[in-house]
Amino acid sequence: SDRGRSEVWIHHVESGENRPFLESSGSLAWSPSGDHIAFLTRGDKLLHVLDVATREAIRLPGERIVFDT
Repeated sequence: SDRGRSEVWIHHVESGENRPFLESSGSLAWSPSGDHIAFLTRGDKLLHVLDVATREAIRLPGERIVFDT
């Protein structure tokens, strides 16, 4: 079931290609500057903050992880 799941996709303007960027188990929110996304992971349902440019995430309160595409 997709209920309660959120996804962020990237659309490449020149190629027209779409690809998944992030999937979470519930709500997600963009930072006002657009450079971070706060989200819940599917497995542990803990809060993470993702740096969009580096794809490095910090699980609050402090463990760093990197999500591959």
